[in-house]
Amino acid sequence: MRLILEDNSINLLCSPEDVARFQEDSEVEQSVVFGDSFGDKFIFSLRNSHSYEELNVTLIANELKVFVPKPLAHEWCHTDRLGFGETIYIGEGRKLDLWVEKYFPTEPGEVEPEEIPTKS
Repeated sequence: MRLILEDNSINLLCSPEDVARFQEDSEVEQSVVFGDSFGDKFIFSLRNSHSYEELNVTLIANELKVFVPKPLAHEWCHTDRLGFGETIYIGEGRKLDLWVEKYFPTEPGEVEPEEIPTKS
């Protein structure tokens, strides 16, 4: 799973393996390690949610979680739907654009920059 942060937007790109893991375990998680202590690890995850009726994002300490409502998660995993997202209004006139999309690398582990889908 790849995470792209730009302006006030989050774009998660999920490989077929990520989608399969999300379908099986109800979540997929990745991390980036910057150093050798706990605080030097940034964790980001996509999680199936029974609690939320809309997309939801939380950032607590060093962990970013994107929660997907169960019906949307089921549809995304079991159909040809490539992506989903929305603009989430976060108060004080601010918004967060969130987009989650399947991507299909040409070879295992390979992603060409021009092939990475982005939300317009």
